[in-house]
Amino acid sequence: MSITTLLLQRNAHGDTPLHLAVKCGHVAIVEVLIERAKSPLEELESGIGAKQQMLRMKNNEGDTAWHEAVWNNYIGLVEILAKEDLEFSYSANNFGETPLYIAAEGRSLSM
Repeated sequence: MSITTLLLQRNAHGDTPLHLAVKCGHVAIVEVLIERAKSPLEELESGIGAKQQMLRMKNNEGDTAWHEAVWNNYIGLVEILAKEDLEFSYSANNFGETPLYIAAEGRSLSM
């Protein structure tokens, strides 16, 4: 089993290792997962890199890791995820909420 396959595995809630690391606020683990996903050795069938696919994966509620970081007010993780894939910040979950919407709704000036 390749590292990419492991990075993209989901649990019963649709969460990937990245979702879980973000939910728990583990900055170092998030950084390691992102670095591992940057490996140029494996091209995914979708034509996008493993890193980008991992960052954009949604769980059963349609939340990305970025949603989880905003929900939990983990500013450092929001900054890391934004730096890695700024183009995907407007992805809505199953409830139509984007990470930006969640931050605004929570009146989080830091976000």
